[in-house]
Amino acid sequence: MTRPYIICHMVTSIDGKVTGDFLFQNECAEATEIYYRLNRERKSDGFICGRVTM
Repeated sequence: MTRPYIICHMVTSIDGKVTGDFLFQNECAEATEIYYRLNRERKSDGFICGRVTM
């Protein structure tokens, strides 16, 4: 059986939050866009999102 690859790809605030108002700040715009672009390019079979996983 082939084991899956698990890649932990994250963008976080300084206090460790993975979502919140910080994502909409001008200073985070470039990092946020890179995060979502990489996510789209990977075309993964699964996606987990959220501090308390959705």
